[in-house]
Amino acid sequence: MEWLNANDQEKEATAMTGVRRSESRHRSDAEEHVVESERHGGRELWQPLVRHDDAMRDALLHRAGFDVLPHRSLECYPCINANIDDIRLLSEDRIKLIDITEKNLSFTRKGKPRVMFRTARRKGAVGIRAVVQWPAAPRPRDQMEIFPTECDSGYCSG
Repeated sequence: MEWLNANDQEKEATAMTGVRRSESRHRSDAEEHVVESERHGGRELWQPLVRHDDAMRDALLHRAGFDVLPHRSLECYPCINANIDDIRLLSEDRIKLIDITEKNLSFTRKGKPRVMFRTARRKGAVGIRAVVQWPAAPRPRDQMEIFPTECDSGYCSG
């Protein structure tokens, strides 16, 4: 928003996202066009892929000469909504960076450590080191997946 406000003071830009209704329940009623989007500083928002399902998206990618990624997009690496498979893909370098960042963020006013992943959604795991231990451990085949498979951040793309 700082960049937009500095470079588009007249709010003439149109923000565009790749949000698709089929991505999650949260996005199921996403609008294709918003005249003044609050999330974009009152700028116009256009989401041209809002009606596309996975097959339609994949066809566009193939037509443009790209393969579909075998994982979520990595502009948020990892996404705070990462599932177990995403967590397993983290490199030790990335885990170290997150660990350092979490330690530098210190504690909340209530004395709880500031961490990337919500403890309640991660079976009580506090901090990246604890989060990466859970998916690495063997687990029964019928155990429910505790990490969400949907990303509602507005920045995920498949």
